Amino acid sequence: MNCRRKSPNYTKRAMIKTIYPDVTDILARKKEGRREISRRSLGEKIAMVEAMRERLAPLKRIREERRANQKSAAVNLSKKAALNSS
Repeated sequence: MNCRRKSPNYTKRAMIKTIYPDVTDILARKKEGRREISRRSLGEKIAMVEAMRERLAPLKRIREERRANQKSAAVNLSKKAALNSS
């Protein structure tokens, strides 16, 4: 009976250190943007959110239509399956 443990398999890919891109400029801009928003009045912040909602309205409508279509397709499939099993 062979009771020796196998050594773990190491691949070259696991040994290579992953190098990520420098994102310090992105993080700095985000921090600056947060500061700018924090300086705005409540009315300006509300207007900003309302403008964002208006920009996203078409995307939201498309998403809701897609979900409704998926739901109706699932219902149709379950009805067909019920009819076929009868």
